[in-house]
Amino acid sequence: MRILLLSDNLNNWAIHNKAKAIKKFLSEFNFDVDAGFGNNRFLEKEKDYDIVHFLFTAGLTPDYYDYVKSNPYRVALTAVNERSFLFGHISNPKQIDELFKTMPYCNSLSPLIAEKYKIPYIPNGIDTDKFFKHKKPIVGFAGARHIATKNAHLIENVCKKLGLEFRVAAYIYDQATGEIEHEKMQDFYMGLDVYVHPSTTEAFNNTIVEALSCNVPVIMAKSGSWKLFEGWVEFIEPTEEGIEKGLQKYLGRRLIVDKFLWKNLMPEYKKMYEYMRDAKPYRAN
Repeated sequence: MRILLLSDNLNNWAIHNKAKAIKKFLSEFNFDVDAGFGNNRFLEKEKDYDIVHFLFTAGLTPDYYDYVKSNPYRVALTAVNERSFLFGHISNPKQIDELFKTMPYCNSLSPLIAEKYKIPYIPNGIDTDKFFKHKKPIVGFAGARHIATKNAHLIENVCKKLGLEFRVAAYIYDQATGEIEHEKMQDFYMGLDVYVHPSTTEAFNNTIVEALSCNVPVIMAKSGSWKLFEGWVEFIEPTEEGIEKGLQKYLGRRLIVDKFLWKNLMPEYKKMYEYMRDAKPYRAN
């Protein structure tokens, strides 16, 4: 089955790379990729393809309206923005509204548009062959880690569980491993991605203002002078669960691996192409 993937342009990061990803991960089909925006030359060769898949929306009307409308079982449409539907970002919004209401093979990378037209939602993804590098976030704590109410041991437990690097700086009066002279603390903070202070009791902890002075994000428990930092730090419960929840945002790759890998999203495109081949209804699935 031959499929023509129409990007808006051939140098567009989002749409062109999406076309290349479809071609890469669905190698059982025969794909060509071409620019579609303001380009009618594809109409001269469209009969060479079993499916023409428009991966962009802004150029659908008026240039291609008649072609799309007259080929409901050979044309697939993917909505890639909300502007064209909700804010009149095209010359004839009524036409694009009609197409997505009536064409049988449509999907959207916008949840809002998918719900509006009752079509499948397929988000964009990541190719880990390109984005394979990722950093290990560095989590820091400074202070008397041997004092139980500081809860440094909770941070350490969470970091081990999540695979994060944990760095500790102890003040000079503390003989624990990691002792750093106060004059060198700026270097310690500058090496962190986030500073955590989950103390259950405090008056005013200097390390919070020190970390913030270095523009290091801080997550802390609501102890001591916490109200002074509202709007500038993230508050957590002084428990392992609370610390883990606060640190989750520094592990964005886990979200990507769970939900946004191209190789895991492609089965939905494959299903659409196979349904088109067999002339089966797609919207209801």
